[in-house]
Amino acid sequence: MDFQRQHHGKVFLLLLLIILSFLVGCSRGSSSPSEDPSDLSKMTEISSDVIIITAASGGFVTHDEATIEFPAAVLPADTLIKVSKVYVSESEQDESLIDLTGAYVISTTSSPQTIQLAGSATLKMKVNPAGLDETTIRIVVWDGYEWNEVRCEYDSTLKVISTTTETVMPYGTRIYLANPEVSSNKEREGGEQIVSEFVAVKVVGETQGGAAEENAVPVNVLRAGADTVAPGRAVYVKSPQGKFTVDYKQVKDPVQAAALQKKAEAVAGYMDNAYEQIIKGMGLKEPALGSGYGKSGTWTVSLTTMSGDHGSVDIETGEICLNIKDEIGDGLSHTCHHEFTHMIQFKTLKEAKNEVDDSLDWFNETMADAVGWYALYGRGTVYCAAGESMGYFDERLDADKKTPKSNNNQYEYKHFPFISYLLATYKEAPFKKFFETWYSYAGSQISMNTIDSAATREGSLGKAITGRDGIFWDFYRDYFISGTVFNREKFKNLPDRDSGKPYDIKEDEKEKQGVTIVEIGSNVSYQKEFTIQRLAGQVLILKYKGSSPLDITVKAISAPGQSAGHIQLNAFKRVGGILQPPGDVEEVSDGATKTKEYTGVGGDIHDIYLLMVNTSWKADDYKVTVVVTEKQ
Repeated sequence: MDFQRQHHGKVFLLLLLIILSFLVGCSRGSSSPSEDPSDLSKMTEISSDVIIITAASGGFVTHDEATIEFPAAVLPADTLIKVSKVYVSESEQDESLIDLTGAYVISTTSSPQTIQLAGSATLKMKVNPAGLDETTIRIVVWDGYEWNEVRCEYDSTLKVISTTTETVMPYGTRIYLANPEVSSNKEREGGEQIVSEFVAVKVVGETQGGAAEENAVPVNVLRAGADTVAPGRAVYVKSPQGKFTVDYKQVKDPVQAAALQKKAEAVAGYMDNAYEQIIKGMGLKEPALGSGYGKSGTWTVSLTTMSGDHGSVDIETGEICLNIKDEIGDGLSHTCHHEFTHMIQFKTLKEAKNEVDDSLDWFNETMADAVGWYALYGRGTVYCAAGESMGYFDERLDADKKTPKSNNNQYEYKHFPFISYLLATYKEAPFKKFFETWYSYAGSQISMNTIDSAATREGSLGKAITGRDGIFWDFYRDYFISGTVFNREKFKNLPDRDSGKPYDIKEDEKEKQGVTIVEIGSNVSYQKEFTIQRLAGQVLILKYKGSSPLDITVKAISAPGQSAGHIQLNAFKRVGGILQPPGDVEEVSDGATKTKEYTGVGGDIHDIYLLMVNTSWKADDYKVTVVVTEKQ
């Protein structure tokens, strides 16, 4: 699925993008933010303690029920850390929840910028659970509109609940500043002083005999296992390698709960494989880890209900969302690999000081699909499994949702075989160089105008993609004619094609391949003008279907002034019903008329493929007229 781009016209919403990293799941629910900052809930500081924590030795700050602990070497410098007890106005919560602590804000008075830690700091809060169901105790974070549960651990012996964070925000962050990370201690009307509009934490629980008693479970000591979590609560599964945290909401039915846990564990394994194959194997850039309360330095993956989509990744928080209804198997695994590739693309753009909007939709999706299959099935062996997604080569390679003349709103996913071809032909290191070079160009320079310069850069593909004999032509001809890359050993959706033999297109496949099939028999008379868009092609297949061999004449007329067009006639014989390797090949020059006579069609020749490819990156509407008649 595409990146989730977020465009906001109101300044105050900028801060939402920062604090989303503190939330469990993929959205904040149904709450709608006010457009007037003065209407948002306010935080008033009640009391506080401030201590300087040295970077070398670390330390802790305690204020009332809250303690924040910093290990040695996690802070970038000696830092003043402040723990504030606050009052949060207009912060309603579920009536079944009871506050076990006050609300607290952890901040710094040393820096006007958010501090990124080298590891995790631990927030601990002491509670008195008397009269409460201890399985319901959890830490929640206020995001300005609602309280959200975060991953935490509860020690039922010490009566202490804890969570971790990898960031510390500046004290006094004000929502309506142009730069939301600039610190300010100014007062608003009424004398309220803003501590932090969003990052307040507290502990809540439910009474015994309340909503949780009906589904009573053992005391939740670690708040991580699905068997200890009440329905409606968040469940967290950490991947075997510890790099991903998969979360979902617990359900009441024990069979469904077990199935959800199994799915989360499968997703955790899929994500670990994505990391191993794409980061460690292919050497692509490692995305930034998640940060915020409960993140524990992992990438977050949430199983949630999605409308029509299989997955998405939030470009600001780096959180992946997967459709909770998708079943365990290759489809779900591919979505995991696909979305993780998007995170890598964003990391590459960000390092070059580019935005996601500077990138190209078609390349984002084709690369994510191709790399996803490549990593899923094993690098260097099987490159993709596409089924009905293979082809639509009559659509532009660089087509996206905004492309005019498109008749397929999913085409940015359809052309991933081109990226698979690059990986198969040029291997991982040159592809990596090509991708990272192209996506490191400045902003608007990431375009089709620069694709060849990236492809020909030293260490990259070593050949232009566009042009009459460029990589796009090589790809197109291999797919339909030569089959040295596209064959059943490498592509699961081409099970009937032997290496080195032409692709025998069936009647029911022709539409998705951009193919026109014409049956050839006695008295054949056929004429058609084909129009080909840039970096696209069409194939006319003349397929013998008669009672006795015949002679035909094929005339291909190339419109003048289209030097980027590449037209080629290929004639094949069938042995035992199987097309043989390429035989007779004829080229058609730009602006020329090529007349070719074929003798014994139905005997020595059975199929004639006319490839018409527009290899230009900028010129549409390349015209080719084809006339086929029986030779008299």
